[in-house]
Amino acid sequence: PNSCAVFFSEEEEEKEGNIKRNSYHQDPNFYYLTGLKESNAMLILFKEAQEIPDEGKQQDVIFVKNLNPAQEVWTGHLLGKEGVKKTLGFSCVYINTTLTNFSFNFSKLDKIYLLEPLKTCSNGVEKKEINLSTVFSTKISSYSNSKVETESLPGMLGTLRAIKQPEEIELMRKAAVNGVAAHQELMKALVPG
Repeated sequence: PNSCAVFFSEEEEEKEGNIKRNSYHQDPNFYYLTGLKESNAMLILFKEAQEIPDEGKQQDVIFVKNLNPAQEVWTGHLLGKEGVKKTLGFSCVYINTTLTNFSFNFSKLDKIYLLEPLKTCSNGVEKKEINLSTVFSTKISSYSNSKVETESLPGMLGTLRAIKQPEEIELMRKAAVNGVAAHQELMKALVPG
């Protein structure tokens, strides 16, 4: 059917209002599909190219954080809109705060696939950044629940990730050889006691 799949990056953990940046780990599925290591991002993949206002026909749309050089001293370097285009090869890139005004009509799609149910409200913790899952949930809240599907996407993605290119297989072989060599060296270095 005429559909899309929507993926969200892993959220950053907050402890007492402070983000624990050193412990951030991207959602593996999001990283597999995008190569992006940043939080607060969202990817929309369309089964059939869709007309996106001011962008023409697009197969995918990604929302990312805006650059903030003064803040990046503390948070680390971000790619931003142009960096995601240049480094990751996406052509239709928006800053995440523009999702609220993103004018694509999702009601014309037959299905919207998600890995898990959307969050319908924030968790009560005051956040400094937009919650893309909550904003997207608000955008599609008027559609019938039969449009939103969370059951089959994990299986489809698992099947997709199981397919390996020859380059990936070669890298996996190298990683296994290196792992075995590391274990052998460790065993040599171990002494009783």
